[in-house]
Amino acid sequence: MYRKEEQPLPPPEKFELPFEGKLSPNNRWVIMAELIPWDDFEEEYAKLFSAEKGAPAKLFRMALGTLIIKEKLRTSDRETIEQIRENPYLQYFIGLNCYQQEPPLESSMLVHFRKRIDGELINKINKKIVKREIDKSDKEVKKKDCLQEKREKIKNKGKLILDATCAPADIKYPTDLGILNQARIETERIIDNLYKPLRVKLRKKPRTSRIIARKEYLKVAKKRKVSYQERRKAIGKQLKYLKKNLGNIEDLIQAGASLENLSKRQKNCLETIKKVYEQQQSMWENNTQSVPQRIVSLTQPHIRPIVRGKVGKPIEFGAKLSVSCVDNYVFLDKISWENFNESCHLKEQVEKYKETFGYYPESVHVDKVYRNIDHRLTGKEEGLMAYYPLNGDASDSTSNKNHGTIHGGTWTQENLEFLEPLKGTEKPANVDREQNPQSVLNFDGQDDYIEIQEPFENNRYFTISLWINPAILNSNFRGFIGKQEEAYRQPGMWVGPSGNELHYDSYDTSGQRYFSILNNFFESKDKWVHIAWVKENTEYKIYRNGELFAMEPAPTNFYTTNTNYWLGRVDNFFQGKITEVRIWNKARTQDEITQDMNHRLTGKEEGLMAYYPLNGDASDSTSNNNHGTIHGGTWTQENLEFLEPLKTNI
Repeated sequence: MYRKEEQPLPPPEKFELPFEGKLSPNNRWVIMAELIPWDDFEEEYAKLFSAEKGAPAKLFRMALGTLIIKEKLRTSDRETIEQIRENPYLQYFIGLNCYQQEPPLESSMLVHFRKRIDGELINKINKKIVKREIDKSDKEVKKKDCLQEKREKIKNKGKLILDATCAPADIKYPTDLGILNQARIETERIIDNLYKPLRVKLRKKPRTSRIIARKEYLKVAKKRKVSYQERRKAIGKQLKYLKKNLGNIEDLIQAGASLENLSKRQKNCLETIKKVYEQQQSMWENNTQSVPQRIVSLTQPHIRPIVRGKVGKPIEFGAKLSVSCVDNYVFLDKISWENFNESCHLKEQVEKYKETFGYYPESVHVDKVYRNIDHRLTGKEEGLMAYYPLNGDASDSTSNKNHGTIHGGTWTQENLEFLEPLKGTEKPANVDREQNPQSVLNFDGQDDYIEIQEPFENNRYFTISLWINPAILNSNFRGFIGKQEEAYRQPGMWVGPSGNELHYDSYDTSGQRYFSILNNFFESKDKWVHIAWVKENTEYKIYRNGELFAMEPAPTNFYTTNTNYWLGRVDNFFQGKITEVRIWNKARTQDEITQDMNHRLTGKEEGLMAYYPLNGDASDSTSNNNHGTIHGGTWTQENLEFLEPLKTNI
């Protein structure tokens, strides 16, 4: 139940104190209370509760005010309540009419406040505060018509500062050995709980080797210096103990134990431990130090390592924030637990500036990471009189056509330093997309295809992405990537015979089939569409133009051979165009896919096993040199829409 306070809150000088005196209007908490538009969001907060049922909820001002106090003072939940109990200014800040010695709420309520007041609501409040301050400054101009006329004359004004940071989470610094040891201990507790109701039936509890496992862990964990071989050996042992415990849990469930005997925390923890085991086993087998969606905390599995590259703290663990600052007003533009590339949001942040203030900034201040190929000019920017990219000629890219004449000079190919992108998102620095059309290979649907060596490095993870343009839909099956071999197929995809379908098919190592029909995947024929097929353990994800289209079950290990693989063919032939084929040995995230789907790669990206731009030949641009052999096909020149530069107003 939610009941709004009917009586308005008195001003600070009328706040009742147990002793003589008044609250100072110049106190920081009083000033801050006047800045926040409490009443504007009371109704939105009240919608979270029933109007008639349940105990009366705490008011919005008390909920938000308590959270602000906690973050401002950097205290724990319990200490925050103590501070409020002792300080009349804090009690006024959260909306009390008079000082009271008893705490106005329990510390456990802060957990519920954090769930109800999310980042989206905080951003709304922040924007409302900024808008009110802007309106105050506008009122200083007496004539509104003059103000409007003045704004219309303003083209670009102000300074926009953009940056990204990490909000560190409160977790122990993770190590592979440490998280495996913690997972082992949790599984031992789960085994104990599952065994209790089966004592009479089983008599003997499954053996866990917990004493030996702990000794093995401490033998390495207490060492001041641990060699690579010692650490790897210790991780291998903990993996064996954890595997044994997970097997015991499955045996107990088969024997009649119920997961209902576990607490909610233990149930969630068990699912997390299974994922941790898969990730750690994969890294240990492949002798690597990274894995997609890596879990670094059992209690907070959503936290990811954020590579910062800062001195002293190259890696932090927490949420990554993209923020903008204008005249000391700070806006939170994006928050994510994944390590996104902040440069992708530059244009969006500039547009938000215009939406808020009514004009574009005069200057944008960013660090080096924002300066990549996406942010070149188009030649259509307001106020731009001449623009010479000097990328093969001296033409002026603006509509003024003030072209130059070259007297001497020699053209060379060079990757310019100021256009170097972040590692892992490299893009060619000297691609002139509008004036260098792409060569595209046309497949006739009869006997054209490209043959390459099987590119998969492991059968737990992969990402296959490519651009295709089907010349015909709803006719027959048209396989465009894969391999048919006797009764089994390697991972493959087809344009379906009806319903604008996309088909995919694969088998596991025992011959079990995993396939699906995705209706209405293609909008129309003769239209380019980007497809990304991601396998992560036992789950397939299909993306269309960077958006998640479907999630389906996948085999733990898919069937594959060390033979050849086909583009433009499976058990039948594809009719249409294909370009930018990429095969990765990892499960890429949606952010990673959208980050470079519209750009060519260098071939040096981490996890890229094969890359076929199909721009005049079928060569592999990676160092693996898995070059293809073309059987038929016709090359045509085409300006691809997805390689056109983005518009910008900077």
